[in-house]
Amino acid sequence: MSDKSKQFVLDCRDSFKFYAEKCLKIRDHNTAQIKPFVFNRPQRILDAIVEKQLSLQGYVRILLLKARRFGGSTYIEGRGYWRTSLWKNRNAFIVGHEEESTNTLFSMAQLYHEQNPLPPMTLKSNAKELVFDNDKGTGLKGQYRLATARNLAAGRSQGIHFLHDSEEAYWPNADVLLPSLMACIPTPVKGGIVTEVYRESTANGFGNTFQRDVFDTYKEGMYPYYQEDGITFAWHNPETAEVLVFIPWFVHDLYTMELDGEDQRAEFEKQINIKVFDKDRAMWEDSEPLKLKQRYGLTLEQLHWREWAIQNICKGKEDTFRQEYPSTVEEAFLSVGSNVYSKELCDSVELGCKEPLLIGDMIERNGKPVIRPNPHGSLRIWDKPEEGEHYFMTVDSAGGIKPSQEKEQREPDPSCLDVYHHISGKQVAQWHGHIDYDEIDELVERLGTLDNRATACDELQNHGYTVVAGVKRRNYKMF
Repeated sequence: MSDKSKQFVLDCRDSFKFYAEKCLKIRDHNTAQIKPFVFNRPQRILDAIVEKQLSLQGYVRILLLKARRFGGSTYIEGRGYWRTSLWKNRNAFIVGHEEESTNTLFSMAQLYHEQNPLPPMTLKSNAKELVFDNDKGTGLKGQYRLATARNLAAGRSQGIHFLHDSEEAYWPNADVLLPSLMACIPTPVKGGIVTEVYRESTANGFGNTFQRDVFDTYKEGMYPYYQEDGITFAWHNPETAEVLVFIPWFVHDLYTMELDGEDQRAEFEKQINIKVFDKDRAMWEDSEPLKLKQRYGLTLEQLHWREWAIQNICKGKEDTFRQEYPSTVEEAFLSVGSNVYSKELCDSVELGCKEPLLIGDMIERNGKPVIRPNPHGSLRIWDKPEEGEHYFMTVDSAGGIKPSQEKEQREPDPSCLDVYHHISGKQVAQWHGHIDYDEIDELVERLGTLDNRATACDELQNHGYTVVAGVKRRNYKMF
């Protein structure tokens, strides 16, 4: 091998971006052409995040929450092929959620291999496996295998250095299969072999393993990890090994649609500036497109594509668009079925949340209730009561306290007392914790006394009857 060829191989090993552009070919579905794998913007962002974690940690653990068709799987498959074809004794294992998607993933790898100007010798190539070696006796012995998530024994018999879990939110047994796959990954050791794990999926509602791990890592955006142009694209909770990556739909260059001349442009801009009536909050507000334009600086062409996609891809349903092409992590996870309160209303209420002025425990001193500061206390205060103002309190007596002799491990649901200003409806206080039923009436009186003798309201069912009877014995005011 010439010095120039040796340097080319070294450059390929040094940078996946360089290798992808020089050695890999992809099928462009928009033009039906085979072309070099040049990163689009979302792929470039993903690559920057991957390389950052690799440089800081020495390994890669990525949770990728996807919008539709930005090329995340293409990037991951290419990176797995890169690792197995240029390093000795590396095993890549790819798990698709169903047979058809698994075949699609493997077809990407086959195209990479067929078009590669720097191909390793192939010892085996079939519908689900590529095994690499060379003719010099040095023994590359790379392996690239695929399976479906319905095979619960998948991957258990081998060591895995590169793992791709595709559309994990749709796996039927993720809570069983995922731990067995992760057990095949070598424990990260400083200076040891580089391992990479990619768990990617579009969202599929609440309650699955992927959603829970996304939210555990995201922590409501508390730990930003990577940002560009004022937008956060990755988060890393210090208590977890994984980095969450989320790239909104509007980052992709393809999601834009030209307007036909200045007249259509002016009409479309006029349309998105029209106020819309929110029936849940009984008020007029900016349209969703205008909010997106103001929040992220979107162009009219991007918003025009959004309108077209809602009508032509999502059958006129904005909720479907938000799930398939989300703008935020929260937006991706839509609840299955209908809610009493709309998601938009819940989101707007959440945006109005603020940190409490005081957290503590409520105790009695000299016959009067006082608050003892405690960062782990059950009582939270957002506003001090104003003299002469009227407040009311809702009481949910929930599940009480688990008796010590109970074998059931799960604690009952906590009780919750919330205090609101009577006119504005603004919440001023909350007590949230476990307490015996026969002590809740005393708690009601203490908390209410702090808030101008707030009128209490308790549900009349189950344990609520016990609470109501106790509050009445205290001659405390109730609805």
